[in-house]
Order: sequence, then C-alpha cells, then structure tokens
Amino acid sequence: MRKSLLSLMLSLGLVLAMPLFAQDYESQLEQDVEEAVSEVDESVDSALDSIDEEADETAADINEGFDQVGDEVDEALLGEDEELEGDTMDESETLPQTGSDLPLLGLLGLLSLGGAVALRHARS
Repeated sequence: MRKSLLSLMLSLGLVLAMPLFAQDYESQLEQDVEEAVSEVDESVDSALDSIDEEADETAADINEGFDQVGDEVDEALLGEDEELEGDTMDESETLPQTGSDLPLLGLLGLLSLGGAVALRHARS
C-alpha cells in the first residue's frame, strides 16, 4: 500500500509538473526562434548594405565612363580648343509667338452646339 501511495504521489507530481516543463520548453523555443530571426535579419541587412555600396560604385564608374567617352567624342569631332556652338541659350532669346486663340474659340463653339443639342433632346 505504501508503494502504491508513493507511486501515486510521484505520478501526480509528474502530471502536475508537465505543464511547467512544457512552458519552459515553449519559452526556450520562442527565444531560439527570435535569435534565429534576428541573425537572419542582420545577415540580410549586411548583404543589402554591401549590394548598395557595390551598386553606388558601379554607377559612379559608369557615369565616369560616359563622361570620358563624351569628352573623347567632343575632342574627335571638334578638336581640343573648340567648344560646341549652341550649347547655351542666350537669355535675351525668346520663343516665337506661333499660337493663336482660334482653336479655343472652336472648342467653345463645339461645346455650345453640344449643349444646345442636349437641351433640345431633354425637352422633347
């Protein structure tokens, strides 16, 4: 009887302690997952930073190459001492006045005719 009482108490103690062990396991699992996620985030951030730096360097190299090619083309076409004509526009130059008000008047006339037709249709 003593053995059965002792085994019963031991079983009861284990059954009551199981949720505590499970809780500890869950909290440890959550901590492990959070640590893994933070490590992955850090590695992704460092990889993106290095990619950004490489992209900036590549863009600077490309721009420098375009500038050099443009300078070489200018020198080949014009010579070293000449500059392109017409690169800058004088401030005194203005654009020619080629527009007129006639298209606006035509549009207003069409809108008026459309309104008249709509009114006539609505009354009949």
